[in-house]
Amino acid sequence: MTNTEETLAEVTLEEEVQALNTQPSGRVPRHIDDTTDTVLSEFHERAISECAIGRFHGILLAACGMGLAADTAELLVLGFVLPSAEVDFCISQTEKRILGVVTYTGLATGALLWGCMADRVGRRRTLLTAMTLAAIFDLMAALMPTFGTFLTARLLGGIGLGGSLPILIAYFSEFIPRPQRVKFLSGLLACWAFGGIYVALMAWAILPKTGVMVVLDGQEHFSAWHIFLIVCAIPTPLAVIGLLALPESPRILLQIGHESEALVIYQVRNECFGSLISKIFAANHRRATLPLLVTWMFASFGYYGLSLWFPEYVKYLKGQDFKLKSSTLANVSYADIQFNQSMENVIYVNGRFTNVRFENLILNHVVFDSCYFDRVSFIKIKSSRSLFRNSTILKSTFVDTDFFPYRFESCTMEGTTFDSMDAFCALDFDYNIHLGEVFLEHLIGEVALIPGLVLAAMLMDRFGRARLISLSLLTCSLLTLTLAAVKSPEAVIAVEAAFNAVFAVGLASLTVASTETCPTSIRATGWGLINTLSRGAGLAGLFVYDSMLECTVLASCFVTSGVMLTSAVVSLLIVETRHTLL
Repeated sequence: MTNTEETLAEVTLEEEVQALNTQPSGRVPRHIDDTTDTVLSEFHERAISECAIGRFHGILLAACGMGLAADTAELLVLGFVLPSAEVDFCISQTEKRILGVVTYTGLATGALLWGCMADRVGRRRTLLTAMTLAAIFDLMAALMPTFGTFLTARLLGGIGLGGSLPILIAYFSEFIPRPQRVKFLSGLLACWAFGGIYVALMAWAILPKTGVMVVLDGQEHFSAWHIFLIVCAIPTPLAVIGLLALPESPRILLQIGHESEALVIYQVRNECFGSLISKIFAANHRRATLPLLVTWMFASFGYYGLSLWFPEYVKYLKGQDFKLKSSTLANVSYADIQFNQSMENVIYVNGRFTNVRFENLILNHVVFDSCYFDRVSFIKIKSSRSLFRNSTILKSTFVDTDFFPYRFESCTMEGTTFDSMDAFCALDFDYNIHLGEVFLEHLIGEVALIPGLVLAAMLMDRFGRARLISLSLLTCSLLTLTLAAVKSPEAVIAVEAAFNAVFAVGLASLTVASTETCPTSIRATGWGLINTLSRGAGLAGLFVYDSMLECTVLASCFVTSGVMLTSAVVSLLIVETRHTLL
């Protein structure tokens, strides 16, 4: 038996609720009013405060931290594996968006489903069921051979893992005394950030780092991205193992009547999901819960949307620099020679190629504009963003190439043959991606969360939850406006790191405030609803920011600044909870 359970066993609840329970012995009250709930909270706080912080809490932090790291991995792995999955499964841009929608849908659905269940049957049992389901289907996703089966496994794994964040925070917080709550919850959120760091490091170690390496890796039977998915799924079973060594939350046991037969077990056993959710919006809770929900939604919209926009904007800036460095060769003539070295970022204008052989090479961003080809052979050629425009091609051969019809714009061909085409995938995959730099950028962004969480732990009890949330989100709003003035990839990454660090302060404060605002009877349901709405807002943010990639940088700056400013204003209505008992 743990220290917490021993202490609870020694304290008798009966005397504390006797004055409230006026029914005859053996009868069960049908309702817990606010006064009774306060008595339970005070009793629970006193009981866990008598337990010294020790080894048990270390095991608790490790197990719950692994669960939060698994939640981060579920969100982030998709961005890392998409380039490889795009080649292996030959998926279009629309199908990539569907994959993102399915992941967020699974997480959002699971958050509400498991959150409601945790308030009915207990935190630990629900967590074990949800995370076991996630572990099974995340492993299956790594082994799926087709896009359809991969999509299905990701959906089911997301539904399972969707319950981790809302229940873990409720479960973890119910073991921590109020004076240590901020410090421990900030430490738990640090595990969420460490999960992102772990994913970025594993991506650096396992995945191919250039577009060409992605294509070559895709020819392997079991390519690197499958191994990466297996490695990134490891935190989930580790969390399950840790939870097996832990007890049920003593606070939820009190709430559902397992500590005293004189409490509310009759009502809880007949509770339905709808009534649990309706309690969140009841008159006595609405004033506190609505500002929290709205703040979470706007903040999630901006954060998740910007997390997509940052790497894409860095990629755009690098692409512009790449275009400026392109070489143009005009009026050149080649005869009776062989090209066997790959070409990159070259434009041939009015070139003439006679009895020339291109063999066993890669054409990356190569354009033949108004060129003349006579008796030219293209053999074993891989190409990316390369094409023939307004050119004449006579008596030439294409063998083992990926020169599909879309690569020939307004061209004239006579006596030209195409044999052994690479028919698996006709998509034009961009080789000009440097994934190593993307991994490094993501790693910097995740590491930047850590100092923000440390700062939040230091300031939250001093300045209050609500004030810190507003200040953090307001600063984020102002920071995004600086993006309009930065023009280099390095400067964008610096702004991203600063944004993440400041946002982490608000995230930690918002997490603590949400935990303290929701009473025990609906805490997991409340967190489930928060996560469902946040994931939905985050998904909307991904679509909006994806559409803004074609717009000017000012559009993204003003949208993000406006969203963060709105969340900062709404957060002013959040009720301060620093003295609240659980």
